[in-house]
Amino acid sequence: MNRMANSHTRLWLMMVSMATATISGHDLAASSQVRSDSAGIEIVEYADGSTAPGVWRLSEEPLVSIGVLDGDEPYIFSLIGDIHVLADGSVVAEDFSGREIRVFDRAGMFVNRIGRRGEGPGEFRSIRQTRVSGDTVQVWDGALDRLSTFRLSGEFLGSQKLPQFQSIASSFRGFFADGSILGAMMTSERPAGAGIVKTQEAVVRWSPMDPTRFDTITTIELPGLTYRDEDGVTRPIEFSPEPNPGRVAGDDAVYIITGETVEYRAYDLMGRLTRIVRMLESPQPIGSRFLDAFKADRAKRVPSRAAVYEAMPYPERFPMLDRIVLDRVEGNIWVRRYRPTSGPHEWHVFDPQGSWVSSIEIPDQLEVRAVSGDVLAGRWVGEYDVQSIRLYQLVRQ
Repeated sequence: MNRMANSHTRLWLMMVSMATATISGHDLAASSQVRSDSAGIEIVEYADGSTAPGVWRLSEEPLVSIGVLDGDEPYIFSLIGDIHVLADGSVVAEDFSGREIRVFDRAGMFVNRIGRRGEGPGEFRSIRQTRVSGDTVQVWDGALDRLSTFRLSGEFLGSQKLPQFQSIASSFRGFFADGSILGAMMTSERPAGAGIVKTQEAVVRWSPMDPTRFDTITTIELPGLTYRDEDGVTRPIEFSPEPNPGRVAGDDAVYIITGETVEYRAYDLMGRLTRIVRMLESPQPIGSRFLDAFKADRAKRVPSRAAVYEAMPYPERFPMLDRIVLDRVEGNIWVRRYRPTSGPHEWHVFDPQGSWVSSIEIPDQLEVRAVSGDVLAGRWVGEYDVQSIRLYQLVRQ
């Protein structure tokens, strides 16, 4: 964060610090889990002030770090996407800007590329999502509306054009174990004049084997995400939970957070809600002092948009969660607490039955992309915004 010698910014930083301490540094006392059943839905609740049985941490040094500022081209990344850690320790990673997949061995040495930029067979205009299953890699290209399949060695096996999937391509969430796809279909209701755009999300399952059929798993009324001003310009609303990182596909289940509460929900592939896991905490109000400091800080940075920030509506409360990740080996569900500014992120880890097993702090520079048992993989953004892949050992206490 840049240092600014003005009272508005000092107030803004003070308010951010207070909000962050309340959201991420909550005082946890003794663990208290209550399980109940409601019409076949298992509900797991933790009282406000509960704590996890364990506190995990990352190893002091990464097991592997892949990425350099200057050096051989395969180790230079411009924008790292999904990361997969395979059973033998090798790494498969997306390079969005390069329009290719890169494979590295367990020591972080480059092995081969999969695909390249272009529109021909085995090429990509965009990489939306990848799936690694055994010796095969599937890549969804949202710009070309096609699903391409490769060997890990880079051998191109074929592609399937799927124009029917275009309506949910921009909200691609992942793959299930059977190869079907988790996606989302968004519908918005725009106000006649200025106001909040109402958005509804249908979480759907779709199979390339039956491209005409979409199975709706659940429908979610999203909180206000965007605002339409008097000139018809739509802008994102600050401090609103984003839905994209809040849906994850398991082998045969979907896990969803909305961000409004410390809660995740599990659905089976037939759309049945099977489990709700929640912490009974009250959301933190944003407050007028915080918003005044925020708007003053933004007006100082971008004077031409001062009126926009002043007129825009804001939520009454901060989001409580903003990401969910599934451990592909142990089946644990990881959820990340929201914080309004930079700093370590707190994650909570639940086992497949919803028992809270741990909390862990992750450095702000590390964006968690995959968890595989005792190994956590993420995108590290270092000095000069250099991106690298880092793998850490999970130390369980």
